[in-house]
Amino acid sequence: MIRDYLFFQKARLKLLFIFTSLSLWCSSVLAQKNSQFYAGAAYFYSKDEIISSSIFEGKTTKLSVDYSFSPQKKISFIYLYGDLYSVTGQKWQVLSPKLSFDSFLFELKTKRTVQEFGFSLSLDGMWTTSKFSAGGVLRNGRKSGYLNSFISFEYRSKITLSQKNVLEPTVGLPIFYYTVRPGYSTLDPDRIIGDEATALDIAKSGEFRTLLNQPSFQTGVTLYHIVSEKIQLAIVYDYHFLTIDFPRKYSSINQTLQMGIKWKL
Repeated sequence: MIRDYLFFQKARLKLLFIFTSLSLWCSSVLAQKNSQFYAGAAYFYSKDEIISSSIFEGKTTKLSVDYSFSPQKKISFIYLYGDLYSVTGQKWQVLSPKLSFDSFLFELKTKRTVQEFGFSLSLDGMWTTSKFSAGGVLRNGRKSGYLNSFISFEYRSKITLSQKNVLEPTVGLPIFYYTVRPGYSTLDPDRIIGDEATALDIAKSGEFRTLLNQPSFQTGVTLYHIVSEKIQLAIVYDYHFLTIDFPRKYSSINQTLQMGIKWKL
């Protein structure tokens, strides 16, 4: 119902505020060694059977902020938003924040390469609203989304190409999830299925998943160019694949190209 839907929307905004506040708090309190900021475009390919059987795709904007408070530990905040379209012209608006903490526990060194192994704790959400035109006015249609909390295995390699250039491939493989995926009424897009569904009820409706029944992975590579002792320029490529199998299947692929800067404090 509308009251419960509004309550859920307020909870979503509060969660986004907590993401941002925690990132800023970590940057000032945890005495980080360096900070990074990236901006770029993500090519997004998605299919969500709660909304439609069509495949939607398009370019979205992606912003990333990292704070490294030791060489092996960092906290990251990612914000992705934009519009996706189907081949028939249907439109989605998507918004996806992500907060993660990475910790690398051990490393293997050679003369030109450092390989690091660790884990990541993440909170990752996606909110989608379909759009349609009625009487020349763009209106909200069906809604969907998910919220994932998960732990993943992380691998990072630092390869020294030259005195000024370093290549950094990464791989992330989620192992355990707790996934919340609210179902919306197909007749009333502002109504969450369930007569008295509150935000707490929605959070408790999630399911535990593993890599075996909810496969996902992320890989990427960053090229750093060292400008000075304190500043590095970066080009970042990421590839992310995700599937969720309930209550109806969701799958997505997004590829990102970003440029940014890394600086020591």
